Amino acid sequence: MKSLKSTASTIVNGWISPDGQVFDTVGAIEHDELASRLIKRFYNKHVAYNADRKQASDFLLSKGWIRTGGSNKFIWFECGRWDNNTLGNILELLQQNDIPDNTETIIFANDVRGGGTPVFEGTVGQFKDQGVVADLSSVQYSIVKIASLKFSDKEKPLFYNIEIDKDGNEFYYNEKGLLHRLDGPAIETVRGDKFWYRNGLPHRVDGPAIEYADGGKTWYIDGEFIGDSKNGFTDADFERWKRRHGL
Repeated sequence: MKSLKSTASTIVNGWISPDGQVFDTVGAIEHDELASRLIKRFYNKHVAYNADRKQASDFLLSKGWIRTGGSNKFIWFECGRWDNNTLGNILELLQQNDIPDNTETIIFANDVRGGGTPVFEGTVGQFKDQGVVADLSSVQYSIVKIASLKFSDKEKPLFYNIEIDKDGNEFYYNEKGLLHRLDGPAIETVRGDKFWYRNGLPHRVDGPAIEYADGGKTWYIDGEFIGDSKNGFTDADFERWKRRHGL
């Protein structure tokens, strides 16, 4: 446990209590398992995360907790109660991560995880000035997500949209809704698997298109299967294949 107001600049993957305490997931512990433990500790209730994982998270969200996570490109939050206290905790965490006011911010409101309609699109500075508490106060117990893209002024996002599912897995899409990303994997799972896609097809020229957390690798070019490490295919084999095909 650590206090939000004394935490050094960091991306929190876990839960923030209504009074600003931060609880990070550790190792293989997932958000929903941590939610079950926090419910037991703070509310003396037992909600088995493996029996109904959504129930544990929704319980904390309904009590004003914030579910959060991120990567080196963005930070996301889910809120079940949108009020001034929630806004204050989110702004505090954005500030601690040194996210500049010109950073892109998108807020989604929806009744189910895995998508939603943007209700605010602008910069962090505009978000701070305008606030959205009044606009979203009627969206009680819905999910609100904030994705703050941490690109410099000279960089442009090489994807169109980001979605984060209930477990924190990240998906990048182009404007056509196809998995797509040019500056990294289009799918990043919480367990460490990475999948590269271009325009909906598995594709990567500078390495394997799939890197599994257990060390396994699979190579694709424009959706064409090239080789798999479980069959003895190696990085050297891929380089030879590229030379033969003029890549």
